[in-house]
Amino acid sequence: MKPLTILAAVAAATASTANAAPQVQSYQIAVGLKAGASVVRYRTTALVVSFSPSYKAQIAYVGGKRGKSGTYNDMPELMAATKSGLVMNGGFYTTDPATPAGLLLVNGQIISPLGFTSSATLCVDRSGRMKILRTEELRPVARSIASICNDGLQAFPIAVAKGTNAIRPAELGRKPFVRTILGFRRDGSPVAVFFRSPVHLYVAAEFLRAAPTRGNSVQVSGIVGQNVRASGGLGLVEAVNLSGDTDSFAALNGRVLLGDADRELPSAIVIR
Repeated sequence: MKPLTILAAVAAATASTANAAPQVQSYQIAVGLKAGASVVRYRTTALVVSFSPSYKAQIAYVGGKRGKSGTYNDMPELMAATKSGLVMNGGFYTTDPATPAGLLLVNGQIISPLGFTSSATLCVDRSGRMKILRTEELRPVARSIASICNDGLQAFPIAVAKGTNAIRPAELGRKPFVRTILGFRRDGSPVAVFFRSPVHLYVAAEFLRAAPTRGNSVQVSGIVGQNVRASGGLGLVEAVNLSGDTDSFAALNGRVLLGDADRELPSAIVIR
């Protein structure tokens, strides 16, 4: 092959990778865990949207325009302005959906200040790359957070940390909820996970961190504290829980995949 032909082929392959469309998959998850004298048994499903490492992301405020870039009146207005990519629910709010709980930083402007009750901060740098930071690490730079993140929001808890389950087994004794979780593979590529029916975070974390296998049917089983494992998963090394339950929302390329676009929310995450 001639040198110019090789260069053209490499350029085409690079462009193809950079513009790779997100992958959408659905998983069926069967849970059967023995936790002390109790048995935790149920089924749930997960909608998974995966991106390439060359993604770009931003965080938007959708609780009303504030005369600043990245602020919108509501989710439909953001969707109308976002012709491609994933639009998903973001962080938590207080009693008023227009009032974020903890940090909401949009395009370098602090809409809500950093708090210290949420364990994680999702930070988007100026190049559009995301990372999960522990809120405690940001305490010394709380007033200058915009020098580190161009966009940011707080959430909790961290579900997967360095490839391990970061949720305590005692969480299995609580009520499960519909969950929205954002995580990252070892190459930095983001994965958005939407559980369509209630799931414990402990169970979700096992699925998120387990190595991928063929097929979309997964079993999470074993004795808690001894040999819990998922038969397949997503291979995530970091993941954080976002606002979920009735706030869960996903729209891809303008088409709603789940949730209510008219529900009032404080923030949204856009990934392309």
